[in-house]
Amino acid sequence: MLVVLSSLAFLGCRGDISRSPDAACEDGDASGAEAGDPAADFGDQEDDAGGEADEAGGDPGPVPEQDWDRHDLTFRRTVTLMPHPQRARTDLPVLVTIDQPNQFVLRDIAVFERRPDGQAQPLPGWAFANPDGGVTQVAFTAPGVTPAGTSRQFLVYYRTAATPEPWQWRDTGWVTRQQLPGSRIAISGGCCELSREVDEAAGRLLSGRRTSGAATLRLLAADWRVAEGFSNSYQLQSNTTVYQTQAVEAEPFSAIHFDADEFQGACAVTWNRHDPVDHLLTMTQRVFRDWPFLQFTIAVSTSAPDLTFSSNDWSSRYLYLSDSYDRMVSDTRGDESIAKIWDTNMRWLVVYDQNSGRGFGWFIPHRGVIRADAEDGPTEIFDSYGYSAGGDRYFSALWMAAEDKNDIVDLFDALKPGVQLSSPESRDLNIVEPVEGTFYFPDDTLRVVVSTPGNSLPVSALLTLADGTELPLDMQRVDNGWIWESTPPLLLTVAHPPGSWTIETRSGNETRRARIEFRHPQHPRLLFSATELDQLRARRNDSHAEIWNTMLGMAAGYPEPMDDPGPGRDIRSYADRLINLALIQLLDPGQPYDELLWNYFFKMLRYPNWTSSERPFNNYDLTVGHFFTALALAYDWHYQRLTPDQRRELRTRLADLVDDFIERGWLRHYPDIDWTHYVTVTNNHYWIRNAGVAAVAYVLQEEMEEERRQAWQDRTEANLSVILSVLEADGTSNEGVAYHSYGQINLFPWLDMRDRVLGGQSALSTPWFANSILWDLYSITPGGDDNYGGPANFGDCPPYHYNPPRTIQAWLAARLDNGHAQWLAENLQWPRLTAFSYLWYDPTVVAVDPDTLPPWSVFENKGIFVWRSSWNNDATYFSLKAGSYFGGHEQPDAGHFILHRAGVPYITDYGYSYWKMTDEHNLILVDGTGQYGQDRQWMAAVDPQHWATLPFLLASTAYFDLVADPTPMYQSPHLQSWQREVVGITPGIFLVRDVMEADQPVTFTWLLHSYRTDPPTSENRSYSYRERRLENPWEDQGSGSWLLRPQDAAPALHVKDCSSSSWSAVVEPGLFVPEQDLDAGGYNENLEPFQLGYRLRRDYHAAAASSLVAAWFDAGLEAEPLTVTNAEGVRLYDGNGNVVVNIWPFSGAPATLAGLTVQGLMGGIRRDRPAFWGRELTRLENSGQVLVQAQSPLSLFARTEHAASADDPHLLITRAASTVTVSVYCPDEPGQVTLDGNPLTFSWNQGLLSLEVPAGRHRLEMY
Repeated sequence: MLVVLSSLAFLGCRGDISRSPDAACEDGDASGAEAGDPAADFGDQEDDAGGEADEAGGDPGPVPEQDWDRHDLTFRRTVTLMPHPQRARTDLPVLVTIDQPNQFVLRDIAVFERRPDGQAQPLPGWAFANPDGGVTQVAFTAPGVTPAGTSRQFLVYYRTAATPEPWQWRDTGWVTRQQLPGSRIAISGGCCELSREVDEAAGRLLSGRRTSGAATLRLLAADWRVAEGFSNSYQLQSNTTVYQTQAVEAEPFSAIHFDADEFQGACAVTWNRHDPVDHLLTMTQRVFRDWPFLQFTIAVSTSAPDLTFSSNDWSSRYLYLSDSYDRMVSDTRGDESIAKIWDTNMRWLVVYDQNSGRGFGWFIPHRGVIRADAEDGPTEIFDSYGYSAGGDRYFSALWMAAEDKNDIVDLFDALKPGVQLSSPESRDLNIVEPVEGTFYFPDDTLRVVVSTPGNSLPVSALLTLADGTELPLDMQRVDNGWIWESTPPLLLTVAHPPGSWTIETRSGNETRRARIEFRHPQHPRLLFSATELDQLRARRNDSHAEIWNTMLGMAAGYPEPMDDPGPGRDIRSYADRLINLALIQLLDPGQPYDELLWNYFFKMLRYPNWTSSERPFNNYDLTVGHFFTALALAYDWHYQRLTPDQRRELRTRLADLVDDFIERGWLRHYPDIDWTHYVTVTNNHYWIRNAGVAAVAYVLQEEMEEERRQAWQDRTEANLSVILSVLEADGTSNEGVAYHSYGQINLFPWLDMRDRVLGGQSALSTPWFANSILWDLYSITPGGDDNYGGPANFGDCPPYHYNPPRTIQAWLAARLDNGHAQWLAENLQWPRLTAFSYLWYDPTVVAVDPDTLPPWSVFENKGIFVWRSSWNNDATYFSLKAGSYFGGHEQPDAGHFILHRAGVPYITDYGYSYWKMTDEHNLILVDGTGQYGQDRQWMAAVDPQHWATLPFLLASTAYFDLVADPTPMYQSPHLQSWQREVVGITPGIFLVRDVMEADQPVTFTWLLHSYRTDPPTSENRSYSYRERRLENPWEDQGSGSWLLRPQDAAPALHVKDCSSSSWSAVVEPGLFVPEQDLDAGGYNENLEPFQLGYRLRRDYHAAAASSLVAAWFDAGLEAEPLTVTNAEGVRLYDGNGNVVVNIWPFSGAPATLAGLTVQGLMGGIRRDRPAFWGRELTRLENSGQVLVQAQSPLSLFARTEHAASADDPHLLITRAASTVTVSVYCPDEPGQVTLDGNPLTFSWNQGLLSLEVPAGRHRLEMY
């Protein structure tokens, strides 16, 4: 059995956050004598001792018992074997990576076990490294039985030198090698032989699956060729740059090295590379005489101090296995069918054949991603080290094959607990406390502790303050041993000068120094300063009374935090509770929630779920991000109330957790981002993770080692820059309105903290912020009895916001001085408020009513068009989407539309889907196939070449004509084109025409969804479909007509098939996979489909098809299809005759139906509220009366027949590709015509108004 320690396990030597990782592992200053110098043997020191005793202190007293087992070795580390909670382990081998800053660890080592009786038991041990001396590892066996739940301690003694020991092949008989010349290099011994095929002429290793037999991994005892090929890639990063991924085998190697002794044998290949920066790359394969696995290591060496493997890299090391496997078992997921699982908490994965039992396993010494692929031929196994080695300079893995896969599983399970490694300890003199770089603050106590485990001489110490003041310290031996302490401890106060202090200790010829930092931190500072507190407190009884009372009401309902949430309970809301409680008790300490505040604070801080792979937080990264922000704010606001020990606990805990979080790849950086990762950086997860880390970075400024903290801040700044560069200028979110609100309410505190620390106005950095106000405003559907009907639920969006628009809009209103945002913050009847509402709401911003905006808008990037008949609560609401598709919480819905009225959904979106499918939307299918990105839980990113477009739009208050082209989004190889045109006529007539063409006959399926709902039961919700989701809202009226009744008290929507083609039609149950279990509640983890309402399904089989469907609310209207050989259309009529006639000619030739002649792509007329319109018209005529005569194609909407006034003038909305001379029917001669508010020259003759219209979209008014 084996226990492995990687660089991530050096958390043990990081310890307190107040020191850097490097400083924590250094042995003070230079070690006095040269490490590894024989003249520096401890035995020489006795001769020099006498002359130093008087200088160091008084009478040293009795010579203490020394605690050093090998006086010829100058350093040691303590290796603690971590307990396995469930099983005993026997003869447990240990493999530990030991680095010594600026020195090389030599092979001459000694290992002792520190036994419970205090005695040290010597054990065999070996040390070995890469050819350049990097990645030194120590190996030994923990003998006998290690009981379950028991840890053991071992001491590793070693010495160092300024240069590495060279590799040497020692012919010990158990291991052999294959060198060049030849077609391969190999190392063979112990369990395995590993061979790499070489293109000797090119000087390159050959990668990929090989059939020559020269690239293999063989299990020697079984003569089994386990693998038949390898490939490796890597990516480097610095503090400022992430470089491109590189293939290891792509370039000629520089050298091949072999090393062997009685314990291990290794083959290493090195590359001296200059791209992107100078570095040495080393790939090492190592076999062991007595251990049943081999080790793979890849490492980078460079003079650049900040160059490491990148945590952004999704590149992998591949092993191409010779056999096909059908099962796999891992430490996190158990036994299951083989699949490419992405699990960032894995430590090991074993693939096996369930018939023979044979298996192969991959083990990494820290959490990461290991995956297997058995889809095409023999199995491949690989890791993605962006989640494994990011931030380090080497990566290692163990590979093991066995005839019985249980042998691998048992071994890997034994490996998992790992070891902890102490900081280096010198034989002669060590400053144990404080550690280099430790931060101290007023009210802390400074105590200096020194150890001299192999030295009997006395110790002296001198403390130098930041202003140069020197304070000698009285060092006293503890219990006549080898530990010395300063007495009495120094109590630090604000009178002591802030800055860097130095501690210098001496014993004999040895000197050690440590730098510490003394600071006077200022709190609060993240969202407001101490000088703003009085003003904040005064708001409670004035402008913010409603918000304050809401905060108190929420606090009164909080239960106690649970002791152990485990992986099954989502406790993200604890962060909101903590922030609310912390602000309440800060502003009014007399409130009765103080004990609850600290219960939440310390429970959240101390949960083991932060780092538990067996019981991680539910929604792990989100919970961690939320908790980081909440704990940082509570610490900032209540710093003065915490004891020094409590402050230290939080600083240490959060900083170690941030390091772990970043090292595991949760804050990946995308400097050269493209469409494949747009979804990642615009995702709420990414924002919340970065916001949490940024909060910790800002709150611990001046309270920890700056280089370490600055690295977090730099990462979040770099990520923020990428986020802002990708946000779409139209203000939308690919995740939908609900997740948009969730992202914003976590993004905005981050920006507030950031702007306070670094300056600037982040809200002005991109148009996205200002335009997101409009998107939020236009995405709120009319509300019936109140003015909140829920959001337009494109994407993964339920019928309500996740976070209150009032809070979000308060931030935007205050930062941008935006009156429309202020109107939402003050008037929207969705009353839920938060602690951030209290901080963000600025009553001095003047609210502006939405009535000042047109009732329609288009958000061009996302391709979302919104039209409402008015801004009243009973308005009709239509929206269609056809634009960019980042994926994730987005859905394959290009061309999909919804229709609501007065808070009631008629033509619907299912909302949050756990399995994204095209057929859940009001779209077409082609032979049953849908759009790119579908058929998965989270929509795949779509290449921009496949994004949908809105090629045409003309809209006004009373009318719109919209054309969507979703064709590129369809996966069907036969679909040539699909255009969807929707004509909307106030207050509620909609004509939907679809024209499809394929390169062969196909089945076109046309879908329209609806469900029954109940009205909202409270002001902070909208409609609900749970109780009525199995009811059918469709009433078949025959002859291709239906009535939609989604609510009993709501008017029906009439739906009529007016197509010239004969479509089959059926109303059938609508099925989808919701996020929530619609029966039992909770997450729908099993991805079960549920029925939600019914859908109208129409089918037509042909190479080309058109569909025309009319929908309207007026019960007095009826619809009739209009068809001739060269056109199709529809007329809506009542008892007084035609109300609306609309025609689509099939070609450019004129077409006449119901007295209306159209020459163009589309034309229509309305008689009850006189108006006429068309798209790319050259002529429009009604019963012989010319309505439009254009020199070249012109699209327009015209109201010219009513009695005009200043408030309601005659109106002409136009759109043209070039300047057009046009005559338009206008019965009364106008006195003035304006174009976009400016006077326009015109002529009028016998009811025809003639004028010249420029290219583009324009508004003409006639008085």
